[in-house]
Order: sequence, then structure tokens, then C-alpha cells
Amino acid sequence: MNDESTLEPRSARPPVISAAGLGLLLLAVDWCTKLIASARLPLDRLVPTALPFFSWRLSYNTGSHYLLGPVGEWIPYRLLMGIAGTGVAVLAAFLARETRRLPASPLRTVQWLTVAGLVGALGNALEVVTIGRATDFFMIHPFPWPANLCDQFVNAVVFVLLPLSFWFARGMESQ
Repeated sequence: MNDESTLEPRSARPPVISAAGLGLLLLAVDWCTKLIASARLPLDRLVPTALPFFSWRLSYNTGSHYLLGPVGEWIPYRLLMGIAGTGVAVLAAFLARETRRLPASPLRTVQWLTVAGLVGALGNALEVVTIGRATDFFMIHPFPWPANLCDQFVNAVVFVLLPLSFWFARGMESQ
């Protein structure tokens, strides 16, 4: 008979399922907001809001990247997004596998959130591969290009969660 003090606590569901579920929820919210924006907003017209730094603007990105320019001229956009989406899915699966090996810690929590963010970030790639365009519907000023929730999931992973992962990893190494 096992002593209860030696048993590890069990969670209600494995973290990888929770992270994938949260990521799929983010992905669904991204797609739903794009559908609503496409149905309700005028195309390519700025719609001001009460917030001076935020406005609505529906546009369909069919092959331009704010850093790479018109990518459709040198590689088919659907192919590029298919490759990018596959890369993100593989990265999320690899990170999930590696994160399962970590002990319970802030680093593990941040890495599970990163997995969820990566799954949510697949929205644009899936949209471009399936219908040939990405739907953008809001602008945050002073940035000159429209965005969508998927773009913000990418920003959260790159500018918040990855730096937090490095910070927590350094803290674990010093212990």
C-alpha cells in the first residue's frame, strides 16, 4: 500500500491537452472575429472608435508582408503560409514534448502558454491556405498596417512569453 505523502498530485487533465485546448479556443476566437468583421465592417475604410489609438479597418491580405513586401511575387503565398503553418505546428509539438519533462514551475507554465499561443497563431496560415487571404480588421496607431487577433497571439509569444521563458530558465539554472 502506498503512503499518500509519496504520491504525486494528479491534475484533472494533462497539461498538453489543456494547452492545445486553449490554443484551439484562441484559434476559434480569431476565426469568429474575422467572420464578424467581414460581415459588419466596410472594406478598406477607416472606422474611428472612442479610443484615439485604435480604429477598425477591414482589409484582406493576399500576399504582402510588412517586412518582406509582396511575397506573392517570389513564392506563392499559399505555399509560404503552408510552410510557415507547418513549422509553427511542429515547433508547438516539440515545445509541448519538452515542456512535459519540466518540473512544475513558472517556466513550465509560461511554456504551456507559449504552446497555446502558437496554436492560436496558426489562424492566418490556415486562412491563407484555405481561402487565399488573411483577414485584418483593426489598426493600433501609430502602426500603419491593419492587424487581427492572430497577429497579437504572435506578438504575445515573441515579445512576452519567450522573454519570460528565458528569464525563468536563467532563474532555474542559478538554483
